[in-house]
Amino acid sequence: PVHANTMTGSLAESQAQVMFTTLGWAPPAKLPQDIGTDFVTFARDVTAHEGKEGAWDIGAPVFLQIKGSRDWYRTPSDGGHGKPGWWVAEANTYHFDHWLSLGLPYLLVLVDVTNQVGYWAEVTGQAIVDTGKGRKIFVPAAQTVDAHNLEALNRVAVSRRRYDLEGAVWEGRLNDLAP
Repeated sequence: PVHANTMTGSLAESQAQVMFTTLGWAPPAKLPQDIGTDFVTFARDVTAHEGKEGAWDIGAPVFLQIKGSRDWYRTPSDGGHGKPGWWVAEANTYHFDHWLSLGLPYLLVLVDVTNQVGYWAEVTGQAIVDTGKGRKIFVPAAQTVDAHNLEALNRVAVSRRRYDLEGAVWEGRLNDLAP
């Protein structure tokens, strides 16, 4: 038998692929070996073409972890400070440690498969809360995977860029290079 969670998870992954591709990002690709990460994608800047179709590849890889549900992500709760959203908790620290260890931008994406809406949070050390028995992270309901949040998603994608320019002419660092 195929468990309902397996079917919902596959549907959530497919919907997330469509959401990020619709934004103009590279279609999220499943890694051939399971390393605890669902997808890798590359951010693209679609605004640079001044109204023309197309995008600029900004060379910014982003890892994605997708979690889907038909019910859980339909109605957000109060996550504290009056912000609606969802807490995602794990009983141990393994996944959070793995996500942080990759050293590249990492998004946790919750997909409401019924309404085909994705919500995201950047996985950073500052965003993760120690629960004493594991860890948790808050995913705000306002952070949807759509054009309204494209600028914020692109900022996340380039947030960990570090360029060491060396040579006779170049020496220094470029940080926070905008799309």
